[in-house]
Amino acid sequence: MKHINLRLIALLLIVPVLVVTGGCVAAKTAANNTVGWIRGALEIELDNPIDQVGRAATKAVNDLKFSSVVSKVDVVSGEITAETAQGTDIGILLNKVGDKTTKISIRVGAFGDEAVSRLILDEIKKNL
Repeated sequence: MKHINLRLIALLLIVPVLVVTGGCVAAKTAANNTVGWIRGALEIELDNPIDQVGRAATKAVNDLKFSSVVSKVDVVSGEITAETAQGTDIGILLNKVGDKTTKISIRVGAFGDEAVSRLILDEIKKNL
């Protein structure tokens, strides 16, 4: 009987899981909100009502000097779009989770740019 390498078996089981989940990573921020990088989008739930988050997100993209800013926010959802100087699309989606909680998803470009997404999130938080 041949000896089976347990490390090889573990590796063969783990790699497909990482491929399917896209290597999602989540970390805690200082405000105890979970930030996740999921399939090219930065996602977080903020402890603020959707109208406040919508205003803060719109101000953030304007403060960062992005162009073609369009903001549509209602009582349950919202979308803010813009583009960088290089013409890369920026999309910020808002969804009401509760009266004082809003889920926000930030995607920069087709495949996501985590550094720019975090810059936008930091600017949004400054405006809240």
